[in-house]
This record gives sequence, structure tokens and C-alpha cells, in this order.
Amino acid sequence: MKKVINGILIFVALGILAITVYNIYVNYADFFKVSVGQIMTVTVAIYFAFYLTQRNNDARVQKEVYRKILQAVQEIVVDKDNYVVDEDTDIKMLTMTKRSLNNYMSMLKRYSGKMGVQERIEKIARYVDEYADFLGNHLDDKEYLAKSEAELRRPLELINIETIEIMMELYK
Repeated sequence: MKKVINGILIFVALGILAITVYNIYVNYADFFKVSVGQIMTVTVAIYFAFYLTQRNNDARVQKEVYRKILQAVQEIVVDKDNYVVDEDTDIKMLTMTKRSLNNYMSMLKRYSGKMGVQERIEKIARYVDEYADFLGNHLDDKEYLAKSEAELRRPLELINIETIEIMMELYK
């Protein structure tokens, strides 16, 4: 995409240069009779066009990165291995899942104000804490965790729903 934009910019610059050379050659005396107002108008128009375009592009990229973090959280919470515990389940993996969720939440919280989704992120943080606390309290009792699929799944389902809602809000 960047190559296409650079190609278009080069084409436009060469076109402007060609028109400028043609106008100087055809009408040399009148070419340099330009008012300060005309120069300022063109300068201001170019500046604001570039500035506003760049600012909107930066905001769009930030929202896209935020959405990708939300998707990473969503991938974790829909993974069946994070709420279905059996004798083959590695407790270390559940601990890593808990840590990953906490790390993602710290990133999401940091930028939630800028994205305008603070309340929803706080909700997700409460559900992550609920999941982490339940898991942490029973981490040594794999048998109890195996019987507690519903208790493990509930906060993860709520997190999934909230992440979808946030993704929708990002692009209002």
C-alpha cells in the first residue's frame, strides 16, 4: 500500500513540475505575479490536508492495534483448555493463561481512556480477576477444577461478550 501511495505522490509531483515548466516557458512574465494571499491559501490548504489526514490515520492505526489486543484476549477466553480441566491438563498452562490475561488487561486499561471504553474494560478486568482468583484458589486441586467447568467458563464467556462489544464501540 505504501508503494502505491509513494508512486502516486511521485506521479503528482512530476505532473506539477511539468505544468510549472510549461507555464514558465509559455508565459514567463505573468507566471511570477502571484499574490501573498494565493501563496498562503495554497500553503494552508496543503498543511491542513496533510495534518488532518495523518492524524486520522494515526487514530485508525491505534484502534486497529487495540482491536488486535482484544482479539488476543478473545482467543484465550474461547480456548476450551482454559475452562475444561481433566487429568491431562497442565496446571502450568493455566497459570500462564492467567498471567497472559493479566498482562493484556494492563495494556487495555492503559489505553482505555483514549479509546473511550473505560467502563467496559473495567468490567472485563473484574471478570479476569474472578477467573484468576478462582483458578488461584484451587490451582492445587485439579480434581475440584475438573468439576468446576461452569465456574471457570462463566467469566470467560462474559469477557468474550464484552470484547465483542468493545470492538463494535471502537468503530462508532
